[in-house]
Amino acid sequence: MKKNASQNGRKIQSQYTLRNKLSLSVFLPTTEQMLMEWSNKSVQIGFATFPTVTVSQEREAWQWLQNIDKNSIFHCYGQC
Repeated sequence: MKKNASQNGRKIQSQYTLRNKLSLSVFLPTTEQMLMEWSNKSVQIGFATFPTVTVSQEREAWQWLQNIDKNSIFHCYGQC
């Protein structure tokens, strides 16, 4: 089963968030390890090339769109 690409990215990001400046001797091995793990996970799980959107997510997005104040997004909504 393929995982959503953004889910894979979030997991890697949470595990490898570099908040401090690292010396090159620490940064390069950390980056190498991160890329190897990411690559191996992609082989095992599969790599999604497009997002998977469920019906419930579409419904939630549609409801959000219907309830949003469009004037806060488009300065001339309905007036241009």
